[in-house]
Amino acid sequence: MNKRGIGKSSEDYLESMLKLREENGYIRAVDVAEDLGVSKPSVSTAVKHLRQDGYIELNHSNFIAILHFHACIINSCSLNLAHILIKHRLFRQIKVFVVTKNSNFIFLTESGEEIAQKIYTRHKTLTKFFTSLGVDPKIAAEDACLIEHDISEETFEALCRHAMTGVLPEDGASSNQADTGSE
Repeated sequence: MNKRGIGKSSEDYLESMLKLREENGYIRAVDVAEDLGVSKPSVSTAVKHLRQDGYIELNHSNFIAILHFHACIINSCSLNLAHILIKHRLFRQIKVFVVTKNSNFIFLTESGEEIAQKIYTRHKTLTKFFTSLGVDPKIAAEDACLIEHDISEETFEALCRHAMTGVLPEDGASSNQADTGSE
């Protein structure tokens, strides 16, 4: 477990959920299982714990979701209102779909979103940094997944600064001068 009290596995599930929502506009357990390469019962257990811990919510009811082209849920409304919005083109490039009782969608809560954003940002940043060093993209993504949970905030921020500037601190700026050979 990390300092926030949430395990790496839970962070992986939240990260996957955020990634799927960005890609598809919605989160389903079956898609999480496929994304993480785990069984549906494993996802079911994780979803149960994440829901109990307040990181996600489930929706079991029928509703119409109106999605903006960026795949963000704008509103939930009745079928009649959805038709009015489409007819009068009140939203550009909207997609409408009906969620049935069998389409248990997952929604990140504020705390779940916060953790997912932090881990996913770290993953993308580390992957990009490693590939910029010439690491194969597949290996870079795998290594980023290993590191994203354990790297301290201080080290991650220093890595980001270096990635942006390409400049390492001067030898004299090192806190351990014995390593530089200077006195």
